[in-house]
Amino acid sequence: MEISKDNQKTFAVKGLVVIEDAARRDRTEAKGMGSTDWNVTVPGSPVCEARISFKAAASAAVAEKIALS
Repeated sequence: MEISKDNQKTFAVKGLVVIEDAARRDRTEAKGMGSTDWNVTVPGSPVCEARISFKAAASAAVAEKIALS
């Protein structure tokens, strides 16, 4: 794991960036073939996990609202 210039953690998986790493929620981002994928995990019993994909940068605000809900 490395810390990038913008202070985000990156892993050996190319393009995987940790956006949020907190006790309440973990969120990673991977950019692929024309889209951005966020994986959101909320601990609990059972664990709640969601994948949010979007193509347009303008959709990031809507994706953020979903990820934080």
